[in-house]
Amino acid sequence: MEHIFRNMQEKPALLFRSEHVSVREVTWKELKQQTAAVASVLKKLGVKQGDRVVA
Repeated sequence: MEHIFRNMQEKPALLFRSEHVSVREVTWKELKQQTAAVASVLKKLGVKQGDRVVA
C-alpha cells in the first residue's frame, strides 16, 4: 500500500499563528520526528499502549 503522505515530507502539516509569533510552519517530516521523540520519551517512562496520558 502506498502511503498517502510519501511525497509530502517538506510540505506544511501545521501552520501556527499568534499575536506574538509570526506564522510557524511544521512540515510533515518535522511532525513525524517530533512525534517519534515524544513517543520515545513516553516509552522510556514506562507508558504502554492503552495507557492514558494527560498534559
